[in-house]
Amino acid sequence: MRNRFPFNYWLTSVRPKQMFIHRHDLGWWKMILTWIILLALMIIPVPVYYGRQT
Repeated sequence: MRNRFPFNYWLTSVRPKQMFIHRHDLGWWKMILTWIILLALMIIPVPVYYGRQT
């Protein structure tokens, strides 16, 4: 299970050197999925912050 895409990406992100070892192994759809996840992690807190304001 640790060799499957989302798990191996997040496990290697803990260790910076290993994050870039197999970066060429990602297909275009995995890169797009990773980009969407990282973009959502940056964008989602903004509406949550403004939604709490009165």
